[in-house]
Amino acid sequence: MPPPGAQRRDAPSRAVVLALVAASTPLALGAETLVRRLFFPPAFQELRAWLGPSLSPWAWACAPLALLAGVAALLLQPRVRRRALAKLAPGDPDAAGKAELETLMICTSVPQLPALLATVGFMLGADLRAVAAAIAAGVAGVLLQGRSRP
Repeated sequence: MPPPGAQRRDAPSRAVVLALVAASTPLALGAETLVRRLFFPPAFQELRAWLGPSLSPWAWACAPLALLAGVAALLLQPRVRRRALAKLAPGDPDAAGKAELETLMICTSVPQLPALLATVGFMLGADLRAVAAAIAAGVAGVLLQGRSRP
């Protein structure tokens, strides 16, 4: 319980969490591209050209993997929520909100992992179309988590 006179901070809304997590992988791709162009030596482009053809199929594989991960996370949300609630102190008035935030953070991270892997592949030369497909699938997987209700 907060001390008298302290203001209670509300948890971020579900839509805000979903939007921030969904934007994280496209932002990571942009940041990686900017850093690579500003700081990496020109010889790195040769390495990317050499590795690109072997990494692109792996990046393409990340797109369906991100969709499957999104569906799996959606199906596991009730279990994750129950475990989050069980960890909290009994009688905590904010227990439901804390469990919801923890559940969203865990379950929205799952479909982002293959998309982030594809982003690393882009840094090493994978085809941008494959990486964009994986990122789009990851974003769709994150937004799919919004379909579940506590």
